[in-house]
Amino acid sequence: MGYVTDLLIPPTSFPVATVSINILGSGLLGIATGLLAPTALLFQVASGFLGGFSTFSTFTNDFIKLIDHKPITAMSYLILSATLGVVSAFGGYTLVT
Repeated sequence: MGYVTDLLIPPTSFPVATVSINILGSGLLGIATGLLAPTALLFQVASGFLGGFSTFSTFTNDFIKLIDHKPITAMSYLILSATLGVVSAFGGYTLVT
């Protein structure tokens, strides 16, 4: 699913698709945690579906590529991804609890 979403967002010099997918995945994880915790289904949803949806390996690869040629963009990408990921997860969790 992450790959399909990646195809829907046009490529730019900043990895917008990866950030978007990871933020959405974080929000969905927050929702799943709020609705399913602490059931076994949570772990299946989190590691299975959402693990396949989010793109942490792509995030890491994008960061490595950016750090050599565009260090400010790379650090912005890192900070933006981490911050918005946590905010999205918290927002999703808060939405359903």
